[in-house]
Amino acid sequence: METGSVSKAHVLIVEGDPDFASSLQLLLMQDGYSTSVAHDGVDALDAVRKRIPELITLDVKLAKRSGLFFYRQLKTDDLLKDIPVIVISGLSCRDPEMEAFIYTFLYEVDNLPAPQAFFEKPVEKYSFLRVVDEILRPAPFTGKRGVENSSLER
Repeated sequence: METGSVSKAHVLIVEGDPDFASSLQLLLMQDGYSTSVAHDGVDALDAVRKRIPELITLDVKLAKRSGLFFYRQLKTDDLLKDIPVIVISGLSCRDPEMEAFIYTFLYEVDNLPAPQAFFEKPVEKYSFLRVVDEILRPAPFTGKRGVENSSLER
């Protein structure tokens, strides 16, 4: 579902929980972003191929294909690999088992770059919007996006 008229940028929300996806969509729309939503990894990949977003928010736990599998597909595709991703999950990044799983799945296997940021659900809206704005704001004189790997480092 696409929404918005005049907007800052387009954000694809990849979220397994329809209620949380709606909340996130409303928050982003109120801040001037256009949005679309995919509820699983298969639909997310289709959505990205139909319209390349400037940013993706990604839940880890999804139906059909996990968020990590979608992330791997995205970051190994030459056309899509530079799209910034913010991971938003109910799984804690501070949980040693989760951290080890993500590290092994993304970095040791394919040496993929880290997402630009990681937020645990529920997100604190002002911190989240600040990070979104920083990622999407062009850096002065370069035209490159602002923040790189603001919250997650390898």
